[in-house]
Amino acid sequence: MAGVMSPYGCECSADFSCLRSYLSVRGSLAHIGQSFMSMGYFQHGTCIIQPSKIAFSSTELSWMVNRCGLNRLNQFPTFLLNHIRNARINPKVFGILKSMDEILYSGLPLPREDEEWAYQNGLKLKVSKPPQLILYQELTPA
Repeated sequence: MAGVMSPYGCECSADFSCLRSYLSVRGSLAHIGQSFMSMGYFQHGTCIIQPSKIAFSSTELSWMVNRCGLNRLNQFPTFLLNHIRNARINPKVFGILKSMDEILYSGLPLPREDEEWAYQNGLKLKVSKPPQLILYQELTPA
């Protein structure tokens, strides 16, 4: 089956049938969090979509959903916040975020007001703890 090449550099099967999950890259593989996430993606045969830049626009998010089948979003809160705030005023962006199977973020908290709005409006937010915190919690006596 012929693939679809994006102007952003990703190639996807035309009907998204090859894999079940399509995720966005959150940053450089030099970042420990992205390295661990990528290992999990590879282990489960996930299609990884490379955006044009880490702080990609809601327009590019729409393109990745409609052309590449993006169904799980993984971003730093600083950049995710732009999409959440756009969703508050743009029904199309809201629909895109609402359609996600998961919206994963870590590194910093979202502003409380935006996080509450997202949960109240049914966005499937998930906070990921950094590996350093998980290791610290496992090694620290209760």
